[in-house]
Amino acid sequence: MQATPEGQRDHLFISYASEDIALAEWLTFKLTALGYKVWCDGIKLFGGESYPKDIDDAIKTRTYRLLAVMSEYSINKPNPRKERTIAHSISKERQINFIIPLNLGLKPTQLDWMTSDLTYVDFSVNWAEGLASLLKALRKAGTPCPLENGKDMISASVVSNEIVKDEPETIQSNFLTIKKIPEAVSVIRFEYNLNYQQRRELRDTWACRKISDRTFLAFDRPPGKLPYKVQDAHLWKKRDDIEGIDADNVVSELLRKSLECHCRAKGLVLSTDTKWLYFPFGITENNRV
Repeated sequence: MQATPEGQRDHLFISYASEDIALAEWLTFKLTALGYKVWCDGIKLFGGESYPKDIDDAIKTRTYRLLAVMSEYSINKPNPRKERTIAHSISKERQINFIIPLNLGLKPTQLDWMTSDLTYVDFSVNWAEGLASLLKALRKAGTPCPLENGKDMISASVVSNEIVKDEPETIQSNFLTIKKIPEAVSVIRFEYNLNYQQRRELRDTWACRKISDRTFLAFDRPPGKLPYKVQDAHLWKKRDDIEGIDADNVVSELLRKSLECHCRAKGLVLSTDTKWLYFPFGITENNRV
């Protein structure tokens, strides 16, 4: 078998689990923009070489270094393990550090036997710092950096040639329009005191202000089947207070909680300190907002 010329080994191969696509894609764009040739499954750069069909051959004959994203997802998945095994064999055969592990949240004791003895690049806390460390490792290894149009390739990949298309488009925004504010605030009184779990379930879907474990203020009726009655309804514009609470404060709180309930219904999650709503993993395709 004829040996592959060293000059043909000019690609970086990113090995990762599908759950880590965000980091893999980010790395691909960053490294390509800096002039490196990068292979990453599922990402095709316009004007660049497409992902190889024969992965084994690509790693053995065309790859200069394999960047292994190490996470709780990739550590035991068959394909990433197979790619790391091939890379480990190449390391032994050529007597070089062919694998560069990129640690994404694993403790040193969780790394597998192929990478536990290697110096890994830490991406657990800060991707920008991880990239800076990775670039140092690539330069130290003499990694080819042949692309002169890397930034143009990224631009062509991200921006379509047809920027304006005559077709429907779904637009998502974090700005919500309040079309109308209810004129009355109702006093809702349940037939018995609600326990913590019942109050929490109501909070997730119903905008209300708690007066007691049994009495609440709200614009609308509570969901569910808990027995209650509307004890009173106050036209808040004509009152200084509602149940002893400043009327304007009650309305502003109910408006804020109404927006929170709307966002939660769309999939957002309230932080543990209940101060912020955030986008959890899995809410959008490839976890991109």
